[in-house]
Amino acid sequence: MKKLGFISLIGILFLTAAFTIKSNIFQNPKDKIVGTWIPDEDGYDYRWVFKSDGVLEQYSDGNLDQKSKFFVTENPICEKPVTEESGLYYIVIEPIDFPLERTDGGKWIFCYELDGVTEDRLSLIYVGGASYSPTTFKRLKL
Repeated sequence: MKKLGFISLIGILFLTAAFTIKSNIFQNPKDKIVGTWIPDEDGYDYRWVFKSDGVLEQYSDGNLDQKSKFFVTENPICEKPVTEESGLYYIVIEPIDFPLERTDGGKWIFCYELDGVTEDRLSLIYVGGASYSPTTFKRLKL
């Protein structure tokens, strides 16, 4: 009887550990990008502030330049066709009160492939750009 109880306890501990690992692996990338990010390269004075309510504030030289709505998705809704395999995440940014009108009357939407995100680093690739080189950021710790 004690052996059965011990085996049950081990099983419960194993399931708890497996669930914890799985939830960390499959954590929504939006949760990971919330925060303030600055360029990895020196010489640039801008920052992107991703907020938990889905708002992105973009600052340049300390001034708020643009506010946008953003969301993270596995299904890009970009204007450019995307042929990458599934399993990738994309950040879709829709500016609020963008100063330029589109000639076709549509909305401005900017899409980035989420190339990688950790606690300290963020790497994005602009979908539809001429280059597939990532733009990298480091988290600004306040």
